[in-house]
Amino acid sequence: MCSNTVKSNLARKLNLFPERMVTMSFVKNAAVFVGGVVFGSLGFKLLGSKEARKVYVHTAAAAIRAKDSVMTDVTKVREGCGDIVADAKQLNEQKRAAQEAKCEVIEDESEAEK
Repeated sequence: MCSNTVKSNLARKLNLFPERMVTMSFVKNAAVFVGGVVFGSLGFKLLGSKEARKVYVHTAAAAIRAKDSVMTDVTKVREGCGDIVADAKQLNEQKRAAQEAKCEVIEDESEAEK
């Protein structure tokens, strides 16, 4: 009988009882949950403060200024591309006209030989 008492005392000291392990796990999970709720509540109040609102306003204003700057640059690039396309079309028309004129000259010379 003495050996059973020694074994049970040893088992208790080593935390080998599953009931106690479940209880420790439950307490740990509950503490993590409560900590998360408290942290979330404080975070929500912090994010809703006047100082945070000022930061949001300044950040949004900076983002709008950056967007306007980018759109200005995009407009300039589009205008430059439009000029390039117009010049390319004009060059193609000139080459086509020159080639058609060359073909007409060759046809006229072949008709004159007959």
